[in-house]
Amino acid sequence: MRILAAIAGLVAYASATALTYRLEAHERACFFTDVKDKGTKVAFYFAVQSGGSFDIDYSVTGPNEKVILDGTKERQGDFVFTANDEGEYRFCFNNEMSTFAEKTVDFEIAVRAPFHPTTIPETSFFEALSPPQLQRWIAGYNSQYDRGLRELESNAVGGPQVENEVRAQLPSKPGAHPEQTSVLEESILKLSAQLSTVSRNQKYFRTRENRNFSTVKSTETRIFNFSMMEVGLMVTMAGLQVFIVRFFFQGARKGYV
Repeated sequence: MRILAAIAGLVAYASATALTYRLEAHERACFFTDVKDKGTKVAFYFAVQSGGSFDIDYSVTGPNEKVILDGTKERQGDFVFTANDEGEYRFCFNNEMSTFAEKTVDFEIAVRAPFHPTTIPETSFFEALSPPQLQRWIAGYNSQYDRGLRELESNAVGGPQVENEVRAQLPSKPGAHPEQTSVLEESILKLSAQLSTVSRNQKYFRTRENRNFSTVKSTETRIFNFSMMEVGLMVTMAGLQVFIVRFFFQGARKGYV
């Protein structure tokens, strides 16, 4: 039961929402997330997958209508900031600049609560765990922290960098060696970095695939339209030639030929 409680605490520690939304021309869409604690890390990622020139206007507004991030005609962005105020944060996309082009936007909003010493259970909790259970607990806790914040720090573009914070540490026990703890933490950090790399590559290739598909689809539409115009022009010229020939061979005009 204690293990389940610890896992539940980890789930509550970080939450994220990933969505795909299609904006019509002249449309403005906003999404909201609630921050309950000061110092919470909020991550915001978006990428325009299709439509127009693959650009969009965006803004992030905090409580009291304080603008935190904004940009115009951006193709994608990856930011992380510290929520210094409790309350509702608004993330908006604006496609009012487009006359008729629809835009498809992938975006993700992740909220990671700040680390507090009270987040870690009492020492009695760790004493009741076996060494493998203890290692799994601390690995899960730190991977939740590092997997998100280290990725966001390395991906942040044009926004504030992630500040360093206290990470969970293995409790000291008689006979424990600091080298063993250090090796475990280094292994966790390496795995976290590799997972972050995989996640970044997935986002990059997904965006690239969608944009290339949109370009191919647009080119195919243009070729089809041009072909239909060419066929129409050929039919018109053929009909015009028939009309001219018949015009010269009708009635009194035969003498002109």
